[in-house]
Amino acid sequence: MCPSPSTSKTLIDHRFPEEKIRIWHRGVDTQLFSPDKRRKELREAWMGSADKVVLLYVGRVSWEKNLKALSQAYINLHGRMEDVHLVITGDGPARTELEAIFSNEKLRVTFTGYLEGNILLRSH
Repeated sequence: MCPSPSTSKTLIDHRFPEEKIRIWHRGVDTQLFSPDKRRKELREAWMGSADKVVLLYVGRVSWEKNLKALSQAYINLHGRMEDVHLVITGDGPARTELEAIFSNEKLRVTFTGYLEGNILLRSH
């Protein structure tokens, strides 16, 4: 099992038997979620402008996901580039503390909470 066609090709190039390789589709559906489906009004609601670069984290909001590194990287990046905005989609035990970290740094970050189904489709 491999996560993508490119990984499959790499395995085949390394002489793994092609008939034994299967792609395990567990990632983002690029037909449903693509840059062509961006919603300007949603981006403006998040950031006050549709022109900023969105950095997106999707997953459980817990410290074992290395969110300390994410928060520090965003703080450092925002100090150099103000045309970026972090969106965190998901929920978990570190959310409150992470919100406080960004608040103390006076950085606006969008926390969408946990999303699934049709609402997730309308959120990008």
